[in-house]
Amino acid sequence: MRKFCFFLTLLIVLSITPTTFALTSAYFSESAFLNAIAPGYYLENFDDYTYGSYTNGPLGFGPVNGFSYTMSATNDLFSGYSNMSTNMESDALNIDFTGSPVTAVGGYFWPTDEEGEDLTGPISVSLSDGSGVSHVNLPSAGSSTFLGFVTDGAAFTSMSVSSSGLNDWFPTVDHFYVGQQIPAPGALLLGGIGAGLIGWMRRRRAI
Repeated sequence: MRKFCFFLTLLIVLSITPTTFALTSAYFSESAFLNAIAPGYYLENFDDYTYGSYTNGPLGFGPVNGFSYTMSATNDLFSGYSNMSTNMESDALNIDFTGSPVTAVGGYFWPTDEEGEDLTGPISVSLSDGSGVSHVNLPSAGSSTFLGFVTDGAAFTSMSVSSSGLNDWFPTVDHFYVGQQIPAPGALLLGGIGAGLIGWMRRRRAI
């Protein structure tokens, strides 16, 4: 498990332009994220899914503890090895929160290849609170890369995860948390980085 690095977070926060997420903290450690959120969250491990066992459109999760959401992609979802991804590499993995207000969200985000094997590469995560969107780039994300957000402001309404690479790069999520924050003083400011992601359209093939 990666340790939470305050100085890394501060460097990222101070290097980006403030946007609508003026009261949002970013976490790069699962344990630090859990210390900042209230009990009664919803954790989805995708343990019921194997590679190619789900290759269809929108998929609903929950409600669990009042939280629910829908995952979708333009050209359908594609389940991996106990994780969820997209059927085409150029698609974003979209998440729309449909249950109780979500003020804490996090998980492991990284790219996988056409066969569902783990890669290390760029991932872009976008968040919306209904009034604006903020983008955060992870230049070298792997299967152990955690990213979480906790806000004291407006609840998150949606989230999008994208990946780009030279060959087959599919955005993938696992160990996905949805919940609410514990108010804490001195929260780090989270700004936004715009990112344009492009990729060749490649369709997955189930085994």
